[in-house]
Amino acid sequence: WNENLFIEKTNQMLNYISKHFPGRRLFNQTHPNEKNEISRLNLEFFSLEKKMIAEIFLYNNADRIEYTFSACSGTSISAYTMGFNSGNFLDTLPGAISDVDMVCYRSYFNHLPPSFFIKSFDAPLPKRETFPLTQERKHEDLESILKAFVGHKKIWFLTDNPALGFCASIISNYLHDRWPEIKTGLLMVNHRRWDLIAGNDLVFDKFDSIVRLPRRRVRYSSRPNMWLRAFRTAWEIKHLSLAPTDLLVSFSYLSFEENCILSYYPQLKKILLAESRWYNFIYESKFSMGDLTTSWGVRSFNYLIEPLLGLHQTIFCDYRHSGILN
Repeated sequence: WNENLFIEKTNQMLNYISKHFPGRRLFNQTHPNEKNEISRLNLEFFSLEKKMIAEIFLYNNADRIEYTFSACSGTSISAYTMGFNSGNFLDTLPGAISDVDMVCYRSYFNHLPPSFFIKSFDAPLPKRETFPLTQERKHEDLESILKAFVGHKKIWFLTDNPALGFCASIISNYLHDRWPEIKTGLLMVNHRRWDLIAGNDLVFDKFDSIVRLPRRRVRYSSRPNMWLRAFRTAWEIKHLSLAPTDLLVSFSYLSFEENCILSYYPQLKKILLAESRWYNFIYESKFSMGDLTTSWGVRSFNYLIEPLLGLHQTIFCDYRHSGILN
């Protein structure tokens, strides 16, 4: 990426927002992965919020939020689907991000309407398009999800992302309201972002039990320290108290930890719950197989680690032109 141009574009985004919302309270929420980028931004009219999972911030402040924006973050998708006015500046970023990354972002955002995208810094504020789904249809969709969980005394939700953990807590709350006898549990794949919501009752109070795997999530790598972590993580997962009559709802697709559960608990009923943005991006990718390659780290897991641990063999490729995982 062209960092200098990206900073320049970001400052233009901030100017766009302050111009359209004079007299409002403006907040800047830094991304959890940001380092010192904030020092280069023109935040004269903005207050800084501490790092927080955006979905939880939106939920807690829903009655006070008039509009949300992002450069190219999936947070703006969450805001839009939660019912907020939301704009995204992806169309202003050619040159600041690579052409390859732009293709990936287009795939990620491809289910959003044209009004979601701000085409230029001279464009008017986008007007939110109403969802074609009626409240009745939304209720039916929720009912279909809940009915898939009926018949199980304990339902586990697996995720490595606290934003998806928040989604799981909403479903867990619905389940408890409908069927108080059902017990729910959260299986947390260790990730530093969980620390951003430590002690947050909004997420954790909705589950009857919580298990946080003690080791950091495993990445497919040829480094011996990652192999050692893989063996320790697999041993810990193999000794979890998951009964054959339990149900696993996975938000943590494509992870080593999920593969361990799929491999070691074959009698466990499993449901994958994926948002449309991830389904489209991961499972309906427009990349051809000729554009994909397999790293030595993945090969080491395929031919050494997974057979030794008794795991299903995985197919995990890189997009050869940029290193973006696909």
